[in-house]
Amino acid sequence: MENKVDVNESNTKFGFIIIGICIALLIFVLFSFVSFINRKGKVVEKKVTGGKVVLNYFNYFPGLEVSNLVPTHDSYAIDSNSNTLDFSVDSLLEEAASIEYEISLAKDSSNFNVSDEDIKIYLEQEKNNQYVQVVGPTGFVPLKEKTEFGSKAGDMVLLHVKKTKKTTDNYRLKIWLSDTSKQSSGNYKVNLEVNAVAS
Repeated sequence: MENKVDVNESNTKFGFIIIGICIALLIFVLFSFVSFINRKGKVVEKKVTGGKVVLNYFNYFPGLEVSNLVPTHDSYAIDSNSNTLDFSVDSLLEEAASIEYEISLAKDSSNFNVSDEDIKIYLEQEKNNQYVQVVGPTGFVPLKEKTEFGSKAGDMVLLHVKKTKKTTDNYRLKIWLSDTSKQSSGNYKVNLEVNAVAS
């Protein structure tokens, strides 16, 4: 009789443990889902006369911060999914017949110790369900003066695009330390900006 009581108590304890594990897993999945939703929901909106562009980014800030970079060959870095930022740009025409936007990078001077020549910047755009090269790999090339779109001197313009209808363009930015660099490691941080003009 005592053995039956012990077995029942063991089964009850085991059942509570299983239920506890299931609840913990459910909480973890719900927390991960909420974090994923919040991560995907960040936007920067730029209004211009007659339309607007919206930058949607999939990171905790609109840019890319990479640390402990090691010299990497271009072909390896291009194929890798590390040190990347996925983002999209929505072009919304209101009264304007067209809208032009430029994508630029601004260096964050608080966190970089790699020279412009040693860094490699590469931009891909999604076309026909695959990402293809549109810029680079290239070093950081700063502007000498402000552009008519609003990119500042010292920033680097990656791409200039003109749209005549409502569209969403998906991009992927990658950054790495050139394999020709004499540095053995480094940090680099850039902020992504999109500026537009409608006509």
